[in-house]
Amino acid sequence: MVNITDSILFDIKGDMCRLGYLKILTMISDDNENYDLDYHAGLLEEQVTEDEEPKEYLIKPLKDNEKKLSSTAIIPKGVAKNYIELSYRVELFSSYGTGMEDNGNLYHKILLKNKEQEGSELVQSLILDPIDKIFLLSIFFKKDNQILLPLIKFFKENSGSISRNDAMIHVTEEILIPEAEKLAETSEDEDIEKKVFPNIDTWKDYKEMRDEEPEKWKVDGYPFYRHNGNPRLEWLVDLGILEKTSSNFNAGPKISEIYDALKQIKENYAEPFFEIANVYLPSLIPALEDEIEKQILDSYKKFLDFGYMTIDKNILFSLVSFELMKNQKITTIKKIGEGLENLVKKRPGKIKFIVDNYGERNFVLINRQIFFVARVQDLELRYVLVEQVKLLA
Repeated sequence: MVNITDSILFDIKGDMCRLGYLKILTMISDDNENYDLDYHAGLLEEQVTEDEEPKEYLIKPLKDNEKKLSSTAIIPKGVAKNYIELSYRVELFSSYGTGMEDNGNLYHKILLKNKEQEGSELVQSLILDPIDKIFLLSIFFKKDNQILLPLIKFFKENSGSISRNDAMIHVTEEILIPEAEKLAETSEDEDIEKKVFPNIDTWKDYKEMRDEEPEKWKVDGYPFYRHNGNPRLEWLVDLGILEKTSSNFNAGPKISEIYDALKQIKENYAEPFFEIANVYLPSLIPALEDEIEKQILDSYKKFLDFGYMTIDKNILFSLVSFELMKNQKITTIKKIGEGLENLVKKRPGKIKFIVDNYGERNFVLINRQIFFVARVQDLELRYVLVEQVKLLA
């Protein structure tokens, strides 16, 4: 059971639009290295630009009108630093310059196979595949569900196209401002109170200003609408929830299913990865018990290869979920937990839980010898197969 609390992403900037840059950023970053804002932004800009212009192979697919995607806020038209700051907002990287957060560590391991494809790994990085969409929608929904859920509902209930301007007005006036006030009144988070209460009256006045003093609104109010409205619309385009043609947005084909899945997550504490995966990858089949147990070991090995020994079980279980999805399988976190319990019983002392500071079994430790033995057995099997082929030749 996952408890998704009411939440809103504040301090969004108008250029934080293309989620594919978060994918590239994670792929080019080392999970054991610390990054300050300027250095990290420089790495990203170097990766996605050439002669101070966006690399054509990255942006060309976004301009294909048949795909109904968007090339808004492409670096360097946008600012690379804004995307680093966005990675802080959704806890991919630490704003204190201490490297990857848990979300980033997980996404890094999910993308690991892609990173090993020399010369081709970034060919379509700005276009998200279903695995990217499942992961990114899950983490953005956790951080911004009070805005994203009603915004998706708005487009679900409105057929036809909605202009960028009208959509930004709706996001800001009908969703963000009232939801922010409601959150600040009920939250015990002082940071939220400090962001909302000193500004809420000004935000509320923007609607009247827009109607009665449009020129003044363009100077004083429009930037607030652009920063808070436009990125959220663009995120939903990247996630395949909305489609964009010219400067108009309309509902994508999966919007009703995605809305229902997100509502189930928010109201009934359903597992985010599981519910969302069934929408983006409807042909997944349930993983068998032995497949789950094998994937637990394989996923742990991914962390082990980067020097990790004791792994947070929540991160490990999440990686197991995504690795199974890559193989067209699906299971719940509960079943992964049961799989780990079975492994602990089968290999006592070799696989075990480690308790945290509160005495909870929240970490996993697996003896390296298990992977060494498995490697030797694999090599022996390959040798036998090669010898058999020789005899048949």
